[in-house]
Amino acid sequence: MATQIKTFPARERVFVFSGRSATGYVVQTVAFTAEVAVVPPPATYGIEDITAGAVQVSIVHGFNDSSYGFIVLPTWGTTTVWQMSTDANQVDFLFSTPAPSGGQIYWEGLADMPSATVTAGSTSYAITHSANDATKPIFVTPSWNTTVWDYVPSRTADTATVYFSTPAPVGNGTIRWKTAT
Repeated sequence: MATQIKTFPARERVFVFSGRSATGYVVQTVAFTAEVAVVPPPATYGIEDITAGAVQVSIVHGFNDSSYGFIVLPTWGTTTVWQMSTDANQVDFLFSTPAPSGGQIYWEGLADMPSATVTAGSTSYAITHSANDATKPIFVTPSWNTTVWDYVPSRTADTATVYFSTPAPVGNGTIRWKTAT
């Protein structure tokens, strides 16, 4: 993901409304002699297209903070994803199975996420959320060794069913999840 910079050309005058007095707004006229570049803040989530046959991806996030945690969800159900490395502006993930044609990975910088108990032996869990959008990515971290995937046709505006390659363990499993914001 590349950072996009919007550049505005220099203008002769810009009016700055800096306060309000009893008679109206206080106005200052400022002359610009150079271009102004506006750099948007880094995204907190994204979708990366994965090259067919790839077994790793590097996501450039631009957070300028190596302490961020990440959660990812591939669109193909035959792989395990794990984080290989991270630095202040990039995170690298590996896949146990090469990406198919059209493969994607949903990712988000970690924040507080809800948790849910998955009954022992279950191979799926229906997450209920309030996103009101069936296309929003759902990010999931399980408490047991399993591959987790999302199946888009199983979605509604307020639910997403996630699937597990290994059933939830005896004593139940836990998932932490979050919809993209």
